[in-house]
Amino acid sequence: MKMKIFICIYICFLTSFLYGGDIPASSDSEKIGFIPSEWTPIQISLGYPLFKAPCSIYGLGISLLSETNDIYGVNCSVFEKNNGNMIGLNLNFISLGTSSENLGVHITFVNINSFNNKANKGLSLNFIYSGKNEGLLLGGANISSGGTSVAIVNYSREDQTQVGMINCTKSGFQLGLLNYNENSIIPYFPLFNYSKLNAEKTINQDVIVTMP
Repeated sequence: MKMKIFICIYICFLTSFLYGGDIPASSDSEKIGFIPSEWTPIQISLGYPLFKAPCSIYGLGISLLSETNDIYGVNCSVFEKNNGNMIGLNLNFISLGTSSENLGVHITFVNINSFNNKANKGLSLNFIYSGKNEGLLLGGANISSGGTSVAIVNYSREDQTQVGMINCTKSGFQLGLLNYNENSIIPYFPLFNYSKLNAEKTINQDVIVTMP
């Protein structure tokens, strides 16, 4: 039963990464809460937020369900939808980033950050991660692009440094039991694999420069 639940969750977030589109943030007319404010030093929500959400948090946020803009401080929630940047510590069970950029430490069970062009630039610890990465990912299954990813299963459609049991990337360094590296001389290779980062981009730039 647990395995079936895991497979369902995994398929949902894999689909969201491959086919997800932009999810708009809530407009002012859609905000809910008691006190209207663009930001707050503390946000508390047990279903209905103290300050109208989404708003920015400059301090501490504690909630069951939350929608936030920028977070500068500590935010703890069961389910979170983040529309802004995060600098600090963010603890969630499920996190959905619509236009968020992590510059701090994000710890969550399931983290979907694939609905925007922003990326994780800090440290993200997850069981499942889906989205762009320019920092460090630690998790069970990371479906991402860029940066460094350490997990049991790593999958990237772009350049990435990967450490795990099963690794798949376009180019970069890999250390793991099974490795697939698209631009490597030997794409399939056990224990480790390597190909030059941004190989195709470098070739394209050279062609552009040499053209009259």
